[in-house]
Amino acid sequence: MKKRTMMGRLVLLALFAATHAEGADKQPEYQQQPLMLNAADFVPAKLLKGAGYSVDGQAKNDGLVNVYSVTGADGTAAVESTQALLIYISEHEALKEIEEIAKTDVYKEAFKNAALGPYNTAKGLVTEPVDTVKKIGSGVGKWFSDMGSSVTSKDPNQAGLAKTALGQAAAKREFACRLEVNPYSPNKTLQGKLDDLAWVAFAGGLTVSAAFSAIPNTAGTVVGMSGTSNSMKEMVRDKSPAELNKINKKALSDMGATPQMADELLNNYVFDPYEKTLMIGALESMRGVKNRSVFIWNAFGVDDPSVAVFVRLQAECMAAYAAKHKDMAAMVDVCGKTFLKGKDNSLVGIFPLDYVAWTQRLDEKERMFSGAIEKINNGKGKKLIVYGKIDPIARKMLESRGWSVVEEKPVGAS
Repeated sequence: MKKRTMMGRLVLLALFAATHAEGADKQPEYQQQPLMLNAADFVPAKLLKGAGYSVDGQAKNDGLVNVYSVTGADGTAAVESTQALLIYISEHEALKEIEEIAKTDVYKEAFKNAALGPYNTAKGLVTEPVDTVKKIGSGVGKWFSDMGSSVTSKDPNQAGLAKTALGQAAAKREFACRLEVNPYSPNKTLQGKLDDLAWVAFAGGLTVSAAFSAIPNTAGTVVGMSGTSNSMKEMVRDKSPAELNKINKKALSDMGATPQMADELLNNYVFDPYEKTLMIGALESMRGVKNRSVFIWNAFGVDDPSVAVFVRLQAECMAAYAAKHKDMAAMVDVCGKTFLKGKDNSLVGIFPLDYVAWTQRLDEKERMFSGAIEKINNGKGKKLIVYGKIDPIARKMLESRGWSVVEEKPVGAS
């Protein structure tokens, strides 16, 4: 009996070893970074070169996010993520339009009026915005890998008292909305041009409609994802940061956030008023989804502007998905990232990543996610939705581990 038992154990061990070896053979080698990808596969070719900038035809990918090399007036810079590149392009198009406005007779007349008007002295007393320019680095990749977190403490986005009292700040927001750019953008050049334009508008009597009717009609580059974006952008246009703060705080409270949680997010000024309002608006639109405070909690530690944009976009993608799939019941935390949970207990992870490749980082992260998901829903299903592209090798590996993998159309100009 002992011999048979021992023989049986040896057979089982041999079978396990053979199966394990066979599985090891199927495990592909990790894809080495950076991957070199065609920029035109992610951004319309017509946008890769414009007034004052050109984008290199090859983009470097770290397994999740593309890094584009962009040459402009200030030299060559690395722009992380397709979304950030579209914002960069939008801002350059806006600068081009402002230059065209400055050449018109209607602007020149308003400029004279502003110089002669009673506000020209006050302009010198206006405190310029705090320089919030941040170097674009690998913030999204770090965030996805759970590396580092901190929260800033001072709001750099509030306009000076003189600007607010005189109405220049409101004019600036109105022009930014018409140009389809963030009025609180960290782009220092854009901020300066918007400030000058808004001052001439307010002090010289230049209206937004008159300014744009004097130049050829041009369409901006739209980078929003969900249906909430337009209404939220209009709110950013019409409300001061202080007013937005009150509106956003109430929205967070209505979603179940405690006053402390709301203050924690609202006081994280890496999210400027624009990004904060669009993100909260997207979350607010998911009224049938419970536990949205999970998303708020996971946004606390964001300390990089590029990640703030990513998280806002993720909220918009989740809102777009939930609007189409009414069976999404709640949000849950999976290893520090927010997933949607269906009524059937399946979990859905939604990420606006550019290009997902099979790397050691993804392998390790997937194992963490799968282990946590198994404890949450006992194998009731897991889906990964990427608003971007998934490499065939990565797709095969993820599907072999039980994931339903879906590619949505990458964010692009419309």
